[in-house]
Amino acid sequence: AALLNALKDNESYGRQAAAQALGNLGPKAVTEPVITTLLNACKDSDSDVRQAAAQALGNLGQYATEAVIAALLNALKDSNRHVRQAATQALGNLGPKAATEAVIEALLNALKDKDSYSVRKAAAEALGSLGQYATEAVIALLINTLKDSSSDVRRASAQAFGNLAQS
Repeated sequence: AALLNALKDNESYGRQAAAQALGNLGPKAVTEPVITTLLNACKDSDSDVRQAAAQALGNLGQYATEAVIAALLNALKDSNRHVRQAATQALGNLGPKAATEAVIEALLNALKDKDSYSVRKAAAEALGSLGQYATEAVIALLINTLKDSSSDVRRASAQAFGNLAQS
């Protein structure tokens, strides 16, 4: 209860620390009040809090709800690149639970993020975790990112291919 209350702190760093702590609880954090509080934190006025909330939601894994996935999809449209990157990584962390058509489409769009190579890199990594759920569109766009201007994105795309080949 103390961590939930800390997400209402007047200071953003207090809210950010609370979201991070909740994310580190793993399966113990899978309660309705915790998820609801983290979902609300995804709408915080401070981008660091939104980023921490997205990361925490990504730690829910198989326990992620439709509302969690919807919040992370919404966070992919955030104006802050760090929030977009955290949401992209979070979706990748959810594994098969997040291998829906809407998520795959959103990750493909994230792979084209013009403002941030870190978002593109996270998208390539997330797409590489799709395994059997990877579509031809995923493979085609990953091939295209092998020509990305960022070596980090090119490396992540190549690794994504390796991950997809092993699944």
